[in-house]
Amino acid sequence: MNKLPLFFVVSVLGAGALSSACSSKSTASPATTGDAGKDATVLDGSGGDGAGGGDVQAEAAPPAPSFNLRFAQWSPDGAQVDFCIAAHGSGSFSGPVLSAAGGVVPDAGADGGPAELTFPSVTNYVSLSDTNGNPLPPAQYDVRVVAAGGDCSKGLASDATTIPAFANGGYYTVATIGDTTPAASDPSLTLVSFVDDASPPAAGIGIRFINATPSIPSLSFGTGKFGSGFQPYFKGVAFGKAGSTLATDAGTLDTADYLGLASVTVPLSMETATGATGDTAVVHTLAAQSNAVLTFVAVGAKTGSTAAQILLCVDNTAGPNGLLGSCSIVSK
Repeated sequence: MNKLPLFFVVSVLGAGALSSACSSKSTASPATTGDAGKDATVLDGSGGDGAGGGDVQAEAAPPAPSFNLRFAQWSPDGAQVDFCIAAHGSGSFSGPVLSAAGGVVPDAGADGGPAELTFPSVTNYVSLSDTNGNPLPPAQYDVRVVAAGGDCSKGLASDATTIPAFANGGYYTVATIGDTTPAASDPSLTLVSFVDDASPPAAGIGIRFINATPSIPSLSFGTGKFGSGFQPYFKGVAFGKAGSTLATDAGTLDTADYLGLASVTVPLSMETATGATGDTAVVHTLAAQSNAVLTFVAVGAKTGSTAAQILLCVDNTAGPNGLLGSCSIVSK
């Protein structure tokens, strides 16, 4: 089957672009070139929702259907990675997607070397376009994780071939989880995907919890601390999943597993779902949040190595460093 006809025009959606995209469902569509193995990627860090300057004509064509995708490296012992994409079932991957970002990523070399996504980083949402500058249409795609600076010929793990079709105007996360070099009974490196919210709920704040700790198969996350009034929002969240089971009085989830809240009260903590003897990690302070879409992620915790931590991503706010999203470790 034929390879996707990509120059891989990659557009990073900036804060203004994300805000407007949330309301208009439109995205910018930047440019890139590609051939077999590795496609050069043009990174447009200016954001924008495709509106451009000048007056908008009444007869202007509506924006082409598109989707918005971000990538995460949550493998605690993982190397620097990049990602490739293919039409579902084709086996013909284009990219790597992040390879031309160079100096836009703080971890990239001073010489503007290849972009790399390191643990536990998450990118901003990007939109991908074809050789004519048209956004890739909403459809089902496969994703491959590869070593940063390489090409798409060899993946570091099995390809993700069961990702549901991306919908027009939708927002999605594709993440690496598991041990790159497995320890004990930890799951090995794999790719998972999540449907994201881009707009806050009527309650004011949307929160979601994902368990990406390979040595802890099930976690609960909520307000308070172990032994002093811990009240879980999400109970028994399995590795590689977003919380879908709530405490009885926590509220209701939307279709992307976000819980609507009027406010978030610290401390926030997580503990093992069964046999807990203390907090696994605690968030003692949190910047004031309003009209926010928040994803809390349990990261780290490779057996015999890193401790568990809580990563917070503000899903409806773009990060300040070009490619990297608005995510940071918030636990102490």
